Amino acid sequence: MAHPALEVMASPAPLALRPLATPRHRPRFVSGLVLLLACLFLLAHPLAAQTNLTEYSYGQGNRTRITLTAHFSEAAPYGYLPVRVTIRSALGQTQNWNLRFNASAAGRGNISYSSDFSLPGEANAVTEHDILIPLPTELTRSGYRGLSMQIQITSPGMELYRDYYSQSFNPGWAHIAISDKIAQKNLLGLSNHLQTVNRGSTGGSDRFGSTFKASMLPQDWRGWVGTDAIMITDGEWTSLSPESRRAIMEWLRMGGYLAVYTTRENTSLESLGLGHASARDPEVESSVKDFLQAASISLGRVSLRKWDGSNLNVNQTYQLYARVAGNSAEHFATDYSSYWKLQSDFGEAPFNAALVIILLIAFGVVVGPVNLFVLAKPGQRHRMFLTTPLISLAASLLIVLLILFSDGLGGRGMRFAAINLEADQDERRAYVFQEQISRTGMLLSNTFTTEDIPFISPTVLAASRWTKFGGSDNTEVRYTLNGNQFAGDWFQSRSEQAHYLEAIRPTRSRIEKVQSASAGAGDGANAPELFSSLEFAVDQLFYFDEEGKVWRCENSVASGNRIPLAASSRKAFRDWWEDQTEVASNSLQSVLRNYPETPRDYFFATAAKSGGLAVETLGAIKWEKDRIVIYGPVMNGPVLGSPDAPPSPPTTE
Repeated sequence: MAHPALEVMASPAPLALRPLATPRHRPRFVSGLVLLLACLFLLAHPLAAQTNLTEYSYGQGNRTRITLTAHFSEAAPYGYLPVRVTIRSALGQTQNWNLRFNASAAGRGNISYSSDFSLPGEANAVTEHDILIPLPTELTRSGYRGLSMQIQITSPGMELYRDYYSQSFNPGWAHIAISDKIAQKNLLGLSNHLQTVNRGSTGGSDRFGSTFKASMLPQDWRGWVGTDAIMITDGEWTSLSPESRRAIMEWLRMGGYLAVYTTRENTSLESLGLGHASARDPEVESSVKDFLQAASISLGRVSLRKWDGSNLNVNQTYQLYARVAGNSAEHFATDYSSYWKLQSDFGEAPFNAALVIILLIAFGVVVGPVNLFVLAKPGQRHRMFLTTPLISLAASLLIVLLILFSDGLGGRGMRFAAINLEADQDERRAYVFQEQISRTGMLLSNTFTTEDIPFISPTVLAASRWTKFGGSDNTEVRYTLNGNQFAGDWFQSRSEQAHYLEAIRPTRSRIEKVQSASAGAGDGANAPELFSSLEFAVDQLFYFDEEGKVWRCENSVASGNRIPLAASSRKAFRDWWEDQTEVASNSLQSVLRNYPETPRDYFFATAAKSGGLAVETLGAIKWEKDRIVIYGPVMNGPVLGSPDAPPSPPTTE
């Protein structure tokens, strides 16, 4: 006989402090003793690098068990929570286990993400699956921020199991991932220092960072979304699997900060496969003594730092991460609710209040006096049971027609996308940052499917007649995310909404350098020769050659053509780049404009279309005036005069 549905409701606590849920009832004094011993242990030792979210054993003898283990000791304030699901099955057949998560942001309003996973458990075997649980973006500007999640597990012939956990965030601190080796002797001191600095702040967690084991890390870049910085030793870095290392490198290109700690003075970033070191790290070198080397990887930065293998300087470490690891979660709550140029360019929709008032007055007149004294006059009052519903139905149809006439079906919107093209033979990826705003009329469906699985988040817009989600405390929005299928309140009828997206997409698009058989491109007064192998036309382009000289193309160039260049200047580039990125939010502007003063063999371009690299969401939205900026290294192309060389002269349009 199956057990009745079991529901274990854990008390709100940080993930690493929450006790495991089990099906057996223990005496209260035993539970209290276990909790007391656990607390004493935590005071003397650092918390576990991973956290058991839940664990449940089925049947007599508890031979079938399912365990959910988070890769990190604490979840990020947005993005995804990487979890390893271990199914120890004593069943004689393979069957699916269905996991449902409902995660809510506790700090502002009632914002929830729901997601479902169906995972096979092999018969009489141990099966492991790594999943990414979508987390709601914490849109609180200040004060208490938290996460609560309900977990439900079902499988054919097995009892229903439910569990719950919660945790808090620090609204004034970044989300930092710290390796287990560094955390062992440093996390407690760093957290105490953070608590001292934050004394008097309003609620939240004072934990310096979230811990992890190098042997169990996400193999998907989305598992790092929401993390602002990573602290890891060089030994742990070299021990990572190729998949885990690639995921961190992709996260770096999206703007992450990686600090690698070493005890050896002769260690270099290049030897660790982390790029070519720059001469200095101007942001922190003057104030932090452990600096060795630094390098830029697209929008991200890597720093090599020395330590004694045991203890970090608490104050110096705090100062470093307070400076280099910004709290990216605040971006969604603040950047779009004040002045955002893309929203300004999108414009406001008129609201015909007079027409609405006339319609309401007409309805009142018809349903009242006309109905009482004409349609259902004295002696015929029974007609009101027919006339009143008909009048209401007619008024409703009139309102629908009015909406269709004024707002139409579907909607319109504008997008800004910044695309980093990394066209190296071993990579060939497009790293996409996208911001979009849309205004809808009547929607017949708000469900959409993306080509791949991007990170997508709602943002807080300034309150208006069209904004249904302004981040207020009484806001209730529900989002469903199942792989690349999205449903719920991402788009609502007759509303204005904004979203921030990140994606990494495969591409063969690139800008190539036509090489001279006798001399390097750009020697003397000769302009370099570039060739467009992009899948779309570019409107304008700047190029920094190997010597740091600046060249410019002001004409539109179609795919498959040479790019004519003329000499330009760094000032012209800076003015142009600031003008092209001004429609982005403040945070994205800051990241895009924080490039090296003199990049080498690098291009920056604009386009009206992205050749399918921008993320498509709801098909009913007509996107107008896409603003696209593209940047990345220039690849070596064929030698001039060879059969593979592009045709001459260049074609422009």
